[in-house]
Amino acid sequence: MLLRRFIPNAFFVAVYLPVSARFAYAQDTATVPEAPDLYVLAPSDGKVILMWDRASDGGSPILKYQIQQKSSSDPFDGWEDIPNSGPDTIRHIVENLQNGTTYTFEVRAVNEIGEGAAAQVEGGRGYRSGN
Repeated sequence: MLLRRFIPNAFFVAVYLPVSARFAYAQDTATVPEAPDLYVLAPSDGKVILMWDRASDGGSPILKYQIQQKSSSDPFDGWEDIPNSGPDTIRHIVENLQNGTTYTFEVRAVNEIGEGAAAQVEGGRGYRSGN
C-alpha cells in the first residue's frame, strides 16, 4: 500500500522492492545428527539385537543409520549402512558373531549434512543357550 501526502509543489518517488528484498527471514542452520542412545538386547546364539532411541536429526531429516563393529582389541571393521534403515529405524540384528567373544558396536545417524556422532556399546557377547 502506498501512502501519499499531498504537499503543494512536492515531488515524490515511489520505490517498489521485490518481496524477497522487503522481508528478511532468519534461516535455520541444519547440523549433523546427534548420537542416539544405544543398547544391546537379547544376545543369543551368534547374534545380538541392537536397539537405540531415535537420534535428534539436527534440523535435517535422517536418511539412514550406519553401524560398525569390532571384537576384543581388533580395530573397527568400518562403517556399513544398515539395510533399509530410515528415520524410524530403532533396531538392528547383528548376526554371524563368534560365541564367547566380546564385541563393541557403534551406530550413527546420517542426514543430508553428513554423518552424526556415534553411540558406542560394549559387551555384545553371543552365547549358546544351554552353555
